[in-house]
Parts: sequence; structure tokens; C-alpha cells
Amino acid sequence: VDEMHLFHALSPDLELRIGFYRVRGECAFSADDERALNELNDSLGPWVRRVAFLHGFGPGMQPLAPKEREALVLLLGATAQKTFGEAMGVSVARANEIVQAVHAKIASSNRADLQRRWMTETGDVKPEIPVLTRPRRRSTSRQAPR
Repeated sequence: VDEMHLFHALSPDLELRIGFYRVRGECAFSADDERALNELNDSLGPWVRRVAFLHGFGPGMQPLAPKEREALVLLLGATAQKTFGEAMGVSVARANEIVQAVHAKIASSNRADLQRRWMTETGDVKPEIPVLTRPRRRSTSRQAPR
């Protein structure tokens, strides 16, 4: 079994890790594979930052619950707030509570402020740690990941 991992540092205490695995019977990762994954990782920077933002991981933020993430996506889009309840499958009053919770956890004062933060905080990200590690190869006696 062979494996490679991509790491994207978002802050000193938060990183996204992506693992790639090849199991018994498949060829080991080559230097070309390693170069291709490094190029992929370079282009993932802005997307990693966006995923973190959508989950409430960023400066001054708190993690979001699933319905709060759903509301955040609606707030970032063009959906009228009066239709959030229907779009989320909850009452209008509950949708408003969820929206208020999103603003509190993201530390934004209104929809325009939230959208401004989205545009400024999810830009290009340069990893602060090596982006690719090459762990030692596992012995074939261990069971491959499924």
C-alpha cells in the first residue's frame, strides 16, 4: 500500500488534510504523481478557505451547525431572506433565528458585511507548511483502506 497526503494550513491550529491511497496490486505513486498532486494542491488554496468559511472556521468565527451552514449559503447567494424558511424547510421565525445565529457565529452585522467578508477572507491562500508529505510505505500485511 502506498499513500500521499496533501496538507493545507489555514491557521496555526487548523489544517485540511487530503489523503490519496493505492492498494496492493496498484503501482506505487511516481514522481509525476507527486508533482501533479502538488500542482492540484496549489490550486486548492481558495477553495480550502471557502470550505473553512462555510463551516465557521476562520478569524473570529465559531463552528456552524448544518442548518446554519445551509442559511449561510443562502445569505451568500441571491435568495430573498423572506423565502429562507421555505428553502430550509423550517418556519419563517425559525429561519430568522438561524440567520441571527449565523451572523453571531461569523461575527457579521448584516448580509452585506457577511458577503464582504466572504469576498475578502476566501481569496488566495498560500500554505504555511509543506503541502505534500510522503509517509513511509505500509507493509502489505496491513489491510488496505476501504
